[in-house]
Amino acid sequence: MVSLQIAKQTTQTQVDTVNDDISRLQGAICRLTGCTSKYVETIEVTECFHGFRGEVLWQREIAVFEITGHPKATRVYTWANKDRENEGDTRVIVLEIPPINSAQTAVAAAMAASILNGNFEVF
Repeated sequence: MVSLQIAKQTTQTQVDTVNDDISRLQGAICRLTGCTSKYVETIEVTECFHGFRGEVLWQREIAVFEITGHPKATRVYTWANKDRENEGDTRVIVLEIPPINSAQTAVAAAMAASILNGNFEVF
């Protein structure tokens, strides 16, 4: 019986952590876009590059939100990148504006932008 109670407490803690993360993300989305948002789902995206023998170079969980009030976008995609200098996380938020139409294309666009800006790192 005791182990069951511990499992329930751990599960509730995990749920609370996820809910806190979603609330923080909604705040960031609102500050950046001026829009309200509703959490939809989390999708895992993996990027492999053929120039690196097809090895996995990038893998993240992408949170998907519907947004209300933006003139062009109805969704945003967001994920965390490790910030090696500050040893924290940096949030990436990408609006679903064509040609962005999925978590995968949001990641590809963000990667291309970071390569062009000279700050792309594989980790």
